Amino acid sequence: MVNFMVALQSQNPGGLFAAAKQNPKNHVRLSAQQVAAAYGATPQSIMAVTQFMQDQGFVFLGEEPNGLALQFQGLAGQINSAFQTSLERYRFQGHTGYAPATGIAIPSPLTGMVSGVLGLDTLIRPVSNLQIANSKIRKSQAGVVFD
Repeated sequence: MVNFMVALQSQNPGGLFAAAKQNPKNHVRLSAQQVAAAYGATPQSIMAVTQFMQDQGFVFLGEEPNGLALQFQGLAGQINSAFQTSLERYRFQGHTGYAPATGIAIPSPLTGMVSGVLGLDTLIRPVSNLQIANSKIRKSQAGVVFD
């Protein structure tokens, strides 16, 4: 079984983009429920996408609190059929996982409601670029200083 997410179109993409670009110094924080109400997908879109995916045989696992994604579970064959791709197993850097062999296609009944599908690739793992320098850390009146 493959767990994946369907990213939904925002009901207010311009507002979402503007809110995301806001100056972080303003400290305006919205709860997930506030984001869902202002920017999440419409309830009609959520119901339509959920129903379509269930009709394709996928199991509905839940909705993200911000209203911008739905979680599903299904078999590789169901994914292949629904998204016109071929989910294949690969071995990469000592890790065996799966990924679509071709790009995916959003089914036409979902046009305008779905912006993408996430989680169909388990080969690429996040890697931190954090590097710890060989420096000494000391405290000063200005705060923490790296020598």
